[in-house]
Amino acid sequence: MEVLARLPLKSIARFRSTSKGWKLLIDSDFFRDYFIFRNSSSSVTWSIIQMRPHKLTLEIIGHHGCKTWGLTRSPGSLMSCLVERAIKNLQVLTCTDGLVLLYAKATDGTPMYYVGNPLFQEWFRIPLPPFLSLQDLKILRNRGLSGDSGLVTKMQSGIVVSYKVVFVMSHGGTKVGFAIYSSDTGTWETRHVTCLDFILLFGSHKSIALNGILHWIFHRDGSGTRSILAYDFYGDHDDILCSIVDFPDTGEVEGLSRFTRTITTSEGSIVYFNEFGENGNRTLQVWRLVTYTDVDPEAWQLFWEVSLEPLIEFFGGDASFEL
Repeated sequence: MEVLARLPLKSIARFRSTSKGWKLLIDSDFFRDYFIFRNSSSSVTWSIIQMRPHKLTLEIIGHHGCKTWGLTRSPGSLMSCLVERAIKNLQVLTCTDGLVLLYAKATDGTPMYYVGNPLFQEWFRIPLPPFLSLQDLKILRNRGLSGDSGLVTKMQSGIVVSYKVVFVMSHGGTKVGFAIYSSDTGTWETRHVTCLDFILLFGSHKSIALNGILHWIFHRDGSGTRSILAYDFYGDHDDILCSIVDFPDTGEVEGLSRFTRTITTSEGSIVYFNEFGENGNRTLQVWRLVTYTDVDPEAWQLFWEVSLEPLIEFFGGDASFEL
């Protein structure tokens, strides 16, 4: 076991195909957990960047080579999207837990959607929602589907066992309508959820997925205040209520933040960070979302706070540098 866990993934894959006994051992949860634990300090990081969304330019960058994980060259050189017909547009809609949701437009104008793993070069074409016409899909595209789409997963022992593709069909007032495709059933469904406040529109930021929950930044109707709308797509289907969470600097200190609010994920949490200036002092604050309720004053936890004054002095007092 110890010797086997030291080998690169490509070598382990060869052992897996030699006998039934090797296959059972390598496919076991015990070996998988041990391999991940043994190599937890050896990581592969990569991201997808698309410089020109309307051209066929997909590339993976930010690769840190790691022989243990079987990658001896840039993942960008390994990636291919095999589609069954000629396409003229290709766009990354979202990425979650190693899976990528792609939108492709055929030369005849037909829209196509794919979910796949770019490293394994495995892609599955998602059927179009039967309750939406091609004209409906075109309207969604023109409205900015890339910002109103999402991909959530269910994980077991670090492995993706299922996923859901989500399209936002309608939003406004206190209602949000979703079209949801499930890999478990291979079918689409519609779901309408209720918010406890009026929402005006979704922001231009793409959705952020974490633990089966999608998060969007939106504007509250009337006030223009940015907040977070969250919904658990792997939760109880009888739950038709979405969560709305204000940012921790909403209110009196709102004017003290420097940058437009946005969120990301880090170490299993939704994270918000910004630069704040008060009484001539500038600090960087990092907040972690701990509960999904707007009325709870402890929804956010101040995870890290550091003064930027030493950096400002180091750069010669130039206050215009960007984080």
